[in-house]
Amino acid sequence: MMKSTPAHERTLAGRFGRITRRFALVGFVTLLLASPAFARQNFVLVGVWQRADANGSFTIVFNPDGTYQSSWAVPPNASGTGSGMIQWRGVYNGTGESSWASRMVAFQFCPSGGGCVSCPPSPSDLPGPPGYGCSVAKNFLGFSVGEQVNSSWEMAGPNQAVDQWGKTWYRRR
Repeated sequence: MMKSTPAHERTLAGRFGRITRRFALVGFVTLLLASPAFARQNFVLVGVWQRADANGSFTIVFNPDGTYQSSWAVPPNASGTGSGMIQWRGVYNGTGESSWASRMVAFQFCPSGGGCVSCPPSPSDLPGPPGYGCSVAKNFLGFSVGEQVNSSWEMAGPNQAVDQWGKTWYRRR
């Protein structure tokens, strides 16, 4: 014959179960909201951003998965040479509403006229000294592949932002 549980024990067990379930739910929601993936999906800069000035046209795409791609179309210099396309990509993590820490994982510079230099190096690169593409990345961008860079923009509306150097960017999509 089964022994019956006294009413006061059933009440305590029920109360304990409800409290435990509430703490578990609060803990799960807290972990979800604190996760990097959730933070990136709600990162205000996710999308395509562009700006242009005398130094060229610039595009950066922040993807919700924490990756980014950037490009810089370099115009010809005063003598009509020196143009090309610079592209780099990497990973980022939002550190604030419109600030982030990023790390470039690949860089490529393709001067007009054909051929490219890359970092890390690619077998199809233009001939050059070892590590040439990586030194070009540092010279053009001011930071190296693998180096963490912290950046911040000030939102000037839902589709406009000003970067830390005072340059205005516009959301395109």
